[in-house]
Amino acid sequence: MAVRELIVFKHDSELGNAPAYKLFDTIHVQKKDGVIAPRNYTDYDITVDESKIPEHVTCTRMI
Repeated sequence: MAVRELIVFKHDSELGNAPAYKLFDTIHVQKKDGVIAPRNYTDYDITVDESKIPEHVTCTRMI
């Protein structure tokens, strides 16, 4: 296995500003249209709904 992308959530507080499950729920992975049997990372669309990330939390995508 190989890492293709890191999605990092940074909180302003040491104790955190949002629970992990709420942040993970903002990540959506969907198979691209026309792909019948996905075999590559590029066969998927990965999006982060940044409008649902709480205040004082930043999201950084490292590709």
